[in-house]
Amino acid sequence: MKTLITGGTGYIGSHIAADLVKHGHQVDVVARGPQHGATTSERVRQLEAAGVNVLYADLSRPGDLMARVDAAPYEVIVHGVCSFLEPTRSESLTIRAGQEIAAFARGCQHLSQLIDLGNCLVLADAGLTTVPTEEFPCRPNTAHGRNKLLVEQMFQQSGLPWVILRIGQVYGSSGSSFDWVVLDGLRRGQLPLPGSGRNRVGLVHVDDVAQATRLVIEQAQQNLILNVSSADIHVTQGEIFDLVADSFGVPRPRRIPIGMALTYAWFVEKIADLQHKEPAFVPDMIRVLSGSWLLDIEKAHKLLGYQPAYPNTLEGIRTAYADVFAGKAQPFVPAGRLTEARGLKPTDR
Repeated sequence: MKTLITGGTGYIGSHIAADLVKHGHQVDVVARGPQHGATTSERVRQLEAAGVNVLYADLSRPGDLMARVDAAPYEVIVHGVCSFLEPTRSESLTIRAGQEIAAFARGCQHLSQLIDLGNCLVLADAGLTTVPTEEFPCRPNTAHGRNKLLVEQMFQQSGLPWVILRIGQVYGSSGSSFDWVVLDGLRRGQLPLPGSGRNRVGLVHVDDVAQATRLVIEQAQQNLILNVSSADIHVTQGEIFDLVADSFGVPRPRRIPIGMALTYAWFVEKIADLQHKEPAFVPDMIRVLSGSWLLDIEKAHKLLGYQPAYPNTLEGIRTAYADVFAGKAQPFVPAGRLTEARGLKPTDR
């Protein structure tokens, strides 16, 4: 199968690309060129060494993808370009990229799958007892969740053969938002826990996301939604935060009322906006950290044979970040976005 992955030099996309090539698939990835500051030479070298072909186009620029990449050969598209922290002063990359890839997909003469790497934030907050299936109501309470839901609906109404993967919070390896929000924040003592910490959350290792995506492709699934997470439905946000703090040997984060945390994040965002900087926190980050975001994966298990290699969240975190906790490696901190606001030196992605 000839597969194109958008955002393919990014965190999740690069792992999916490497996994597909390892299992005999022909893979091209598309990413913004180095002139736009989004692609690192090291990750490109790793992908090319693995047998992945790297192409360059910017999905935030209307028509750039179609002008630079020939759509005709591709049978599968895996779409992963989005903005987790949606901008407050410009157009959403999530929506723009969705529009661009839908238009591009119509030029694929033999397209069998347009796979959207979605996430659990399109759902309503599940509360403390519910484990949402794919039929759970979608009532997102963040800008990112609303925009991801719009992309889901766009693909479902496009007439193209679509698959939506609703993915839990991804961790493992290096490059996830878990690194710079949770690991780095707790290591520095700068991340309190909004709420009681009793909210249950569904995390998933990046290798399991790659596994689920490959199974969808190899089984030629079409026109369905699948949840992708670990098998752990009991872990709470408080347990995760405390584990990370304990592993770094720093004090466990203080619990603060959600309303207070939202007010503080709103204030930080407004000040940053006046200073024309990216904020260190925004209210949507508080809503994510204080919400319950479990996912029922029974459908993926029965339909695909999906079996998470990392079924236990706390053990998975211990294993994935053993070197970071031991001081042998540093948590990923993104260059540019949020870095300036924290007063850190940008690092290569």
